[in-house]
Amino acid sequence: MTTAKPANTEPTQPDSSEAADGQLNQFGYKQELSRALGKFSSFAVSFSGVGISAGIFITLPVIWASSGTMGIWSWLPSSVGALLVGLIFADLVGRLPIAGYAYQWSSRLTNKPIGWMTGVVGFMGFGIGSAGTIYGVTPYFLSILGIETTRNSNVVGGIVLTAVVCAVLIVGTRFAAWVNNVAVFVEVLCGIVAAVVLLIVAVVRHPQPVSVLFQAAPGTEGQPYGYAFLLAFLLGAFLYAGWELPADMAEETKDAPNTAARTMLWSIGAVAISGIVMVVAFSYASPGLAETLQSATPALSVVEYQFGQTVAEVYNALLLVTFFAVALLITAGATRLLFSMARDGLPPGSSLFKKVNSRKTPAAATICVGVFAIVMFTVPQLYSANVQNTIFGTASVGYNLVYTLVAAIFLYKAYKGELPQSFGKFSLGRWAKPVALVAFLWQLFVVGTLTFPSANHQTAWTAVIFIGLGGIWYLVWILPRSRRAAAVTA
Repeated sequence: MTTAKPANTEPTQPDSSEAADGQLNQFGYKQELSRALGKFSSFAVSFSGVGISAGIFITLPVIWASSGTMGIWSWLPSSVGALLVGLIFADLVGRLPIAGYAYQWSSRLTNKPIGWMTGVVGFMGFGIGSAGTIYGVTPYFLSILGIETTRNSNVVGGIVLTAVVCAVLIVGTRFAAWVNNVAVFVEVLCGIVAAVVLLIVAVVRHPQPVSVLFQAAPGTEGQPYGYAFLLAFLLGAFLYAGWELPADMAEETKDAPNTAARTMLWSIGAVAISGIVMVVAFSYASPGLAETLQSATPALSVVEYQFGQTVAEVYNALLLVTFFAVALLITAGATRLLFSMARDGLPPGSSLFKKVNSRKTPAAATICVGVFAIVMFTVPQLYSANVQNTIFGTASVGYNLVYTLVAAIFLYKAYKGELPQSFGKFSLGRWAKPVALVAFLWQLFVVGTLTFPSANHQTAWTAVIFIGLGGIWYLVWILPRSRRAAAVTA
């Protein structure tokens, strides 16, 4: 692996795909993936990767059940924290525009062990996040097909949806980008526009006091709220994930150092605005949390309550486009991360997962991620009734551990003045240290809220086991191979 040259030199501006390929060559790789993503497609990848509608429909009922409507206000500090991390990522993608983003950044800025473990927790985020997203949105697909949501139907439906997602990704980046571009328009229509209309209709037809936005969870009235509010940070922790996909797909993005930096920040801003509008609208428009949480699709039942079944069915049909897009992109993120690590010979099956097919997509890595996702939402059904919460929580730990590690590494390198040269226009400059410090402290808090409360201990243990397996693989396979290679070249 070639290490990027340190020193904060003046940025150079790439003008063509040849320049982008030349940047990649400097890092020891040749261009194999299709560089098909322009500015709008890159923004669409980031915005749809978050999947604000899908994320809120999946996660908001969990927050209502644990923290009540008071929990929605955790969205505000989460938005600020996400922006701070986004600024770091925007800086780094200009310096290291390589697929596999955080794995590559941490490997090149520190060493291979830290890089490997960053990749492991990143895959825990995207891989398990793919499973959680697919399993979480499947009931909405079943609903539109008129199929009753049961454990078995959800599992079978999830398997079918996973297969379709993988097939689209294997067909090619251009086709997947086209699907996602369409999904962004639907996301805006079903997200911000629909939420505003929902809120207006609720105020006119079923007016309620503002206090309904500050209620405790059903059955917890009168209990101290601090603990429940900590649980509510799952909302931001799970939803503010996936916005970094432009960095993960840098080798498929035109002028990645500039394009990816901008689109990640634009996306975080758009998610912050649309997210607060949606959580407020759905919380206010609900007929009551206890009643709403009885539904298999709680957020959709709010739409039905305000507009009737026909409108709810049309709304659900439109949402399926965005649900499919977020499943598509989270799976793509896991695939690119696996592909990137496989090029360096680190995970099991690297010789297979680093291959690119005739359509310039990592087909074998895509299939592996699909199988992994199916296992993750199928096997836990055998021993846990709370599969969905554990999956969401574990994925959120993975995403946020990556943000924590990257913030810590960036802070360390900024203090030492050893950040590599930038190929893009964006740089934090003198703000690098304070932004990284606050972002690091924020991420420690988020990871703590996802693991320390007793209600999250199962999530914490799942994450520890996953990370432990990654550590064992490093000790028994990666480290011995590295030592043998060093001995040969000595």
